[in-house]
Amino acid sequence: TSRRIENQVEFCLDKPFEFLVAKTGSSMIGIHTMWNEHFGISIVEMMAAGLIVVAHESGGPKTDIIGGTSHPVGYLATTVEEYAETMATAFRLYNSQFSREMIHNAREKVEEFSDDCFNSAFKKIFKLMILPTYFSAHQSIFKKAPKKIN
Repeated sequence: TSRRIENQVEFCLDKPFEFLVAKTGSSMIGIHTMWNEHFGISIVEMMAAGLIVVAHESGGPKTDIIGGTSHPVGYLATTVEEYAETMATAFRLYNSQFSREMIHNAREKVEEFSDDCFNSAFKKIFKLMILPTYFSAHQSIFKKAPKKIN
């Protein structure tokens, strides 16, 4: 069999969810090319599935998901050449300790986007920002002495 890259790459566009779930189980690398993606849930899903992710160095992938982490969780690229170089590196290092650590780090990073983390952060922000504003705006309601019931 040929080891050329074009024989090892498959582009899966507009496929049903079940197809994508099955594909991620047998894939090595996931590529996300959208410029200035506001978040990138598909990137998080690929990371959770254990794929090495190469995403565009902009928007949410850069600021919230892959970029700015203390441990590598994926790769960022901008130009066609950077994508090609990064993918070549990812393929070359795929079975290395570095890649195993990256996959592990990525799966830990995914936890930051779980429902539990969202709910916990939302409640914390609500308590810190919303409740004090509400109580100070409605002080008169809370300062009234309760009526005595005979």
